[in-house]
Amino acid sequence: MRAVIDGRVVLDVMQSIQTDHKLSSYTLNYVSERFLGERKEDVHHSMIAKLHRGDRNTRQRLAAYCLKDAQLPLALKLSANSVYGFTGATVGKLPCLAISASTTAFGRRMIDETRSFVLREYTVANGYPHDADVVYGDTDSVMVRFGCADVAEAMRLGALAADRVTTLFPAPVQLEFEKVYHPYLLMGKKRYAGLLWTRADSPDKLDTKGIETVRRDNCAFARNTIAGVLRRVLVLRDVPGSVEYVKGRIEELLTGRVDISELVITKGLTREVSEYATRAAHVELAAKRRRRHAATAPRVGDRVPYVILRGHKTSKTYELAEDPAQTLVVVAVRASLGLQLLALLVFGQLL
Repeated sequence: MRAVIDGRVVLDVMQSIQTDHKLSSYTLNYVSERFLGERKEDVHHSMIAKLHRGDRNTRQRLAAYCLKDAQLPLALKLSANSVYGFTGATVGKLPCLAISASTTAFGRRMIDETRSFVLREYTVANGYPHDADVVYGDTDSVMVRFGCADVAEAMRLGALAADRVTTLFPAPVQLEFEKVYHPYLLMGKKRYAGLLWTRADSPDKLDTKGIETVRRDNCAFARNTIAGVLRRVLVLRDVPGSVEYVKGRIEELLTGRVDISELVITKGLTREVSEYATRAAHVELAAKRRRRHAATAPRVGDRVPYVILRGHKTSKTYELAEDPAQTLVVVAVRASLGLQLLALLVFGQLL
């Protein structure tokens, strides 16, 4: 007779490591030296001035310590992000939605407090030329419109607001002024574009996030067209010119003057075709290519290139997806037949 008891098996990696590797100590320094050949360079704050006044070797030791010490916050941030990801997953070794939910809740609360402070303090009633407005907030950042047209003034107000907001939160939480967008185009959550300034004398670049110019699952024609529009609107400040530019691009597309390579879309096949709950263009094409020739069909992890063919008005988009190589073959056959018919017509006229 066998009894099965439901429970939890605790897998302690530390026990496994201690079994496989018999070390005299398992401190960070000893383990690092044993496996990486390195030890953490530790310098007490009272020694920093002495090392700096010393010779080349002592200054080199101080520099090595400073470099590694600067990497420590990045390591802590990476570890924190990883743990947050583990706890937020529904499956895995460390699922705990309460921890991940509380993490995002603290972030939202800080953004709300920042917004309330800015709206309360930076007003005409308090002596500022305009009432400030928080136009966007996401995860760990807020974007404030101070109402001034001068980039240098916006930078001054942004740095001042960052310092004042920092005093609202316990250390080591710190709000830093990062950049100014002028002009700025906000299209939705995580979708915006603007001319980015980190110095008041000249802009750094045209910065975009979440739109077609940076997304890989859009064809080159769409990316290039959107990039051209943004450049005309945000850099050249020529809105009528951008409208004419779009009309010209559409005309090129409708008259067949756009190369098919610019119309190719690629998307990743993240799991088996049968595991997709919804029908998508790249998934349908992967299944179609598997029926044609299984050996060359896309596999899990591959990116599937496809184009959308012209179809009936009632056709679904996923039904019109086709392999670009297959499309080129069809186009070549049609062109060959067209040339043959043209030759026959010319030959008939000569007779």
